[in-house]
Formats: sequence, structure tokens, C-alpha cells
Amino acid sequence: MESVIIITKRKRLKSFFERELSFMQKKIGEIIDNVSKNVIYVLGGCILFFLTILSAFSTHYDLIYAKDNPVFLILVLIAFFVVYNVLVKIQERFQKLSVPKIVLAGAMLFGGIFSIWWVSAYDRIPFDDQAAIYGMASYIIEGNFIGFSKSGYLNLYPQQLGLIAITEAIFRVVGTYQYLVFQYINAISVPISIYLGYKVTEQLFQNKKIELCYSMLAAGCFPLYFYTSFVYGEVLSLMLSLLLVWAVIMYCKTNKLKWILVAIPAAALDYLVRTNTLILIFAIFLIFIVYAFSKKIWLYLLMAVLLIGAPVLANKGIQTMYEIRSGYEVDGGIPHILWVAMGMQNGFDGASGSFNNFCVQTYYNVDCNQTLATEAAIVAIKERFHYFTVNPKEGLMFYARKVSQEWNDPAYNSVVLNTKKVENPEGLLKELINGSLKQGIAGFMNRYQSLMFLGAAFSVLYMKKQKLPVYCTVLLVYIIGGFIFTLLWEANSRYVFPFFGIIVPLSAAGLYYVMENVLELWIKNKNKKGGIKDESKI
Repeated sequence: MESVIIITKRKRLKSFFERELSFMQKKIGEIIDNVSKNVIYVLGGCILFFLTILSAFSTHYDLIYAKDNPVFLILVLIAFFVVYNVLVKIQERFQKLSVPKIVLAGAMLFGGIFSIWWVSAYDRIPFDDQAAIYGMASYIIEGNFIGFSKSGYLNLYPQQLGLIAITEAIFRVVGTYQYLVFQYINAISVPISIYLGYKVTEQLFQNKKIELCYSMLAAGCFPLYFYTSFVYGEVLSLMLSLLLVWAVIMYCKTNKLKWILVAIPAAALDYLVRTNTLILIFAIFLIFIVYAFSKKIWLYLLMAVLLIGAPVLANKGIQTMYEIRSGYEVDGGIPHILWVAMGMQNGFDGASGSFNNFCVQTYYNVDCNQTLATEAAIVAIKERFHYFTVNPKEGLMFYARKVSQEWNDPAYNSVVLNTKKVENPEGLLKELINGSLKQGIAGFMNRYQSLMFLGAAFSVLYMKKQKLPVYCTVLLVYIIGGFIFTLLWEANSRYVFPFFGIIVPLSAAGLYYVMENVLELWIKNKNKKGGIKDESKI
């Protein structure tokens, strides 16, 4: 009898400790989740509210700084509010219709038509890195591997091999030097990107009114349309990034393996197209780590490793393939730290951190020796850092100008880069580049940028209020990483475009939050004046 009592007590004690352990694990998980989200909200909110103020009071279009009037942002917000409410009323009147999807279809149609027109309106022969991409892909098909030689383009920039491999695959189907096909692929990617952005918005917030806001905003992203004629990875990368984010969110919500089977190849392709996408991949990696420890779902640790490993292995595989085919060894090229050093200097145009050929010239000066080039970069960084510590005010102004040049250019260099070689344009293209529409488009992009930043900033408050799971902060983590990256790297607003292009879902949520709160305050004030009790307090 005593042994039975002892066994019973032991079982009860074991059950008690198991419950306590489970409770402690749950609490620790909640702490990890809440602390992580609060850090992301604080950092992301500070960055986005800073960018909102910067954009509202100034602009840096085409490296030309100009003061701006925040009243225009208020007027644009009111106009957006009016159109939004009209569409909401239409949805309430015709409930069988899906107004968000109708507006989305209109945005996709407009984006696709405008992009195809933009590409076909003028034969823009690629130059600089664009020319190297489609040129090297064509040379390789012809059996010419000169780009892999010691002073060749691919010896300096082996990170371009992924995009060159994809371009080569396209050219093997359509023929060499057919850059126009690449441009049309970009144009077709635009409506797909708009649709994928809608799916991200839908799964992040599950709110039809936010989806409506997204559909309204998506049509106005003109830098996306202008970049379709750019034979590089900007447009394709944005499409793949949105696909990756959508697949990751769906995996976190459903735990279905099919979504990770979409996410892994999307991450690999995205990295091959544009290596800076590693920032997004690393952001997802961090989210998976936090989610694994907060929810005690350890499978996410494996998925985090796979998500990082797939792009690296894909890139290594392509390098090995080209080494075998060319007979040249592909090394690391110009050390990335040289771009960091250059990002602390003034550029050819006098702009803070912009290109001045320091990285290439330094690499040549040491006979393409990576070790010596890295040492030279470290010396240059230390010298510049010392200068900024001795002259803190100048250092602060340097980075203030750098941020403005990169993040406060409403066109993100899309117009300049895609009209630079356009001579004697005709018709609508002429009006856009040199005529009456030039200032109109520039003004529109400026107001659109301010509205986007405002919405993205307020999305932080909306997400915190809704207590969304940590995986819903993935876009914010990406923006934080991108902001840090652009502080360190060579200054170029083109590098910021992918971060701007992917925040439309956040902007939609934030603008919805602003409008609903303004409407709620207006109704309460109206009821108060009319002597009607506020039912929310009854």
C-alpha cells in the first residue's frame, strides 16, 4: 500500500514539474517573441518616421537637393482618403463585387501596359554594367571567356556570374545580344510583382480595406516601370523577393512543406539575380531563428539553414561550372570592404559616398591581390573614421547627405539611368523626358514617396496594436538591414529601390491605420457635438 502511495506521489510530482517546465518554456518563448518584436518596431519605426520627415521637408531628385513643403503630403493624404472612402462606399453598395481585386486588376493592367510601352518606345542600348552583363553572356555562348582573365570584368566582379548565367540561358533560346528580350521579361514581371505584393498584403494583415489600400498604391510605383528597360536585376529581383516573402509567410502560417519548397528556389534565384538580396534572406533567417525559439518549433532552425545554404550553394555551383568551361579559376574578385571604404569618401560628383573608382583603382594598384587590397581598404577606413571623429559635425553632415541622396530620391535614379542615352525622343516619350510631363512625373513620384514612407511608418503602430506574430515583421527587418547596408556601402539611390519597392504592403497597412483613426476621431467629435453618447464607452 505504501509503495502505491509513493508511486502516486512521484507521478503527481512529475506531472507538477512538467506543467511548471511547460509554463516556464511558454513564458520564455513569449519574452523572446515580445522583445524581438519591440526591438524591430523601435528600430523600424525610428528609421521610417525619420525618412517620412526627410521626404516631407525636402527632396533629392537626381542628386539635386531642394526644400519641400509638408503641406503637399497632407493634401495627398486627404486625396487618398477621399478616393479610398469612395471605393469603400462602392464596396458596401455592391457587396458581390470585390473592389480591392478590381482595383488590383486595374493596377496590374496599367503597370503591364505602361512597362511594355516604355520598353518599346525607344531602343535603349545597355551601357556600363548592363552592357557587361548581356555582352559577357553572349561572349560565353560564342566560346569567348576573356572576361575571366586577370583584369577581365568577371575577375573583378564574380558576383555577377549568377545574373550572367540566367542571361546566358535566355540568350541560348532567343539568340545572343538580344537585350530587348530581357527588357520585355522585366516588363512582364511588373504585373506579376504587383500581384505578389497583393498576396503578401493579404496574408500579412487579412484585412480587405488594407488590400484596397495596397491596390491603390501599387499602380503609382513609376520607378518600377522605368527600370524595366534596365538590363540588370532590379525588376526581376523585386518579383522574386515578393515571391520569397509570400512563401515564407504561408509556411509560417500553415507549416506546409510545399511553401518552403517554393521559398528555397526563390531565395536561390533571387540571390543569383542580385546578390544584395542576401539582406532579405538573412532577415528571414533571423525571423526563423526567433520563431523557432519562441514557439519551440525546432524545424524552423533547419529551414533557416536551408534558406541560407541554397543561395550559397547555387552560386558556388555556377562558379564551378564556369571555371570548368572557361579554364580560369574564379576567385573572390574585388574585396567588398573596398566598397565600404569608398562609401566613406566623396564621389566624382562631390556626393557623399558615391562612386569614385577607389575600389577598382586600389585593386589594380596591388596587382589584383585580394590580401593587399583588403589591407589598403582597412587603412582607408581607419583614416576616414579618424577624420570623422576629429570633425564630428562634418561626419554627421556627410552621412546626412548620404542618406538623403540614397533614400530621398523619389525616382531612385530610374529616370536618369533609363533616359541617359535616349536621343531625339518623339511623342509621349519626348514629353516624359524633356516636355510638359517631365515635372509632373517628378512631382508625382515625390508625393508618392512621402505618402509611402508615412504609411510604412504608421504600419509599425498598426502591427503592434494588432499583436501580429513575429514573422509578420519580416519586411521591417529587411528595411532595417537595408538602411544599415546603405549607410556602409557605396551611395547610389538605385540600390535603395528594392527596399522601397517592397514596402508597399506596409504603406497600405499604415495608411489604413491613419485613415481609420482619423475617421474614428471625426465620428466621436461629431457625436459629442450632437449630444450623442459614444457607444464605445457604454
